[in-house]
Amino acid sequence: METLQHLEGRTYRDMLIFSLPNHVIKQSISTLLIGLCFSSVAFSNPQLVAEKVEVFESWVDLLMRKRNLPGISVGLIHQGELVYAKGFGFADVEESIPATPDTVYSVASVSKPFTSMAIMQLVERGIIDLDATILQIIPELRALDTPLEETEAISLRSLLRHTSGLPTNNSYLLVPSSPVVADQAAILNGLQNQRLLFRPNQREHYSNLGYSLIGVILERSTGDEYADYMAENIFDPLGMTSSYYGRRQETNIATGYTQMQNSGRKPVGFVDIGDAIGRPAAGLKASVNDLAKFVIWNFNTRSGEDSTVLNSETLSYMQEIHWAQLGFMLPAFLQAGVNKLSNSFDIGGIGLGFFRDGKSVFHSGGFDGFSAELMLDNENEIGIIVLANSGDTPTSWGSEYSISKNLYDMIAPTLIESNAYISSEYAEYRRIYTDYNFFNYFAMPLADRVDLIDLNLPAPFSSPISLFPLDERDSFYAPNHRGVYEREFNVRFLRDSDSKINSMQLQTVILDSPN
Repeated sequence: METLQHLEGRTYRDMLIFSLPNHVIKQSISTLLIGLCFSSVAFSNPQLVAEKVEVFESWVDLLMRKRNLPGISVGLIHQGELVYAKGFGFADVEESIPATPDTVYSVASVSKPFTSMAIMQLVERGIIDLDATILQIIPELRALDTPLEETEAISLRSLLRHTSGLPTNNSYLLVPSSPVVADQAAILNGLQNQRLLFRPNQREHYSNLGYSLIGVILERSTGDEYADYMAENIFDPLGMTSSYYGRRQETNIATGYTQMQNSGRKPVGFVDIGDAIGRPAAGLKASVNDLAKFVIWNFNTRSGEDSTVLNSETLSYMQEIHWAQLGFMLPAFLQAGVNKLSNSFDIGGIGLGFFRDGKSVFHSGGFDGFSAELMLDNENEIGIIVLANSGDTPTSWGSEYSISKNLYDMIAPTLIESNAYISSEYAEYRRIYTDYNFFNYFAMPLADRVDLIDLNLPAPFSSPISLFPLDERDSFYAPNHRGVYEREFNVRFLRDSDSKINSMQLQTVILDSPN
């Protein structure tokens, strides 16, 4: 569901994106409210959810304008339904093709959870042993410049949890002429030029090469090409019809863009970098709407309602902590104990194809031209998807100005439970107020006050400015505010000749309300 459309051919370079016309904002909120009202999911306060969505959209639009970001698509899943999905900016700037939830992006390392699911199907069927050496399946590993007894210790579990000791990437340059682009088997030919960096199962070292070898194991164990197996056994059963590897003649695929340069952003020339890294590790192309189908399947499978791709026990096991990241090496028996403790107390660590932080499961992805984040809150059945067509877009959960974390923090708590409600008394103040420079606020009416949300902050809801009414009409004061205008943060909402709110006075500064 697309909740906001670009109108009249305007682009984010032509206007302040966050200053959208009022009818567009109303369309966005109304569309979301309709979706919520007709959803089988019960919400405690759909109107407040819509308010939070409007703040999120305003914050993203301002972030895009400041950083000149090309395109972003986001999705939020709750209790088995995609309740919010939207595109911002452009999938292709030069052609003015808007980004939408159906835009297909290279998702980089978000490919890995899908590769892990595929190989765990073979574990479920007893075709592969999770802890047996993989040397019998990939004898080419003998070519590594490493003692054989160390190489023999590499198992499928080692590859899945990044404890194989293998280097990060294969031995070829990540350039269009890389032989891996045309022939994934070339990765095996390069093993003779590589060695293990650590003894297997002693420490974590993130390895795209390891996941490429999982693809080799999959092919040799099934007799199928990797991409064909994934389509038949993962994507088709989940209805992910827009997900694929390699190239297609697509009209809705995003163009990747470089970071900002003196001349602006330029399209990334090397479009097959995911293939050069290795398709099982980084080659997947997918959309928000397709990934939402995976998220919904994840929640349904964990609850025992769906065993289409994997059974509940296998999926839950994959998302447990199989390696606690300590930054130093422990004896094997101590590491095993730390792994169990980390899992029991939700401390965080690495699963089989996933990462864990508390009770949340996630995977990030990024390379030249693209970035992606996939987060699963299994406890509350909330999923977050953020895809972008520039590598410097802050999609990842831990980045400053994180789009994924703000999408969760702004909206998810209201979906789960909300004791707050929107004040009808102060409803007319709900607008964006800006001086087009320093001040950029969204006014959110609540029961006894109006909260000003500072859209300039990395996490706007972390520090709302609470305005409490004064005796004079439209006048408010923020007694607890710290920083600029501390102890003198007086606000007056101004009206036009028709008595409609059209701006806000903050001390001696007038902030426009362009919506």
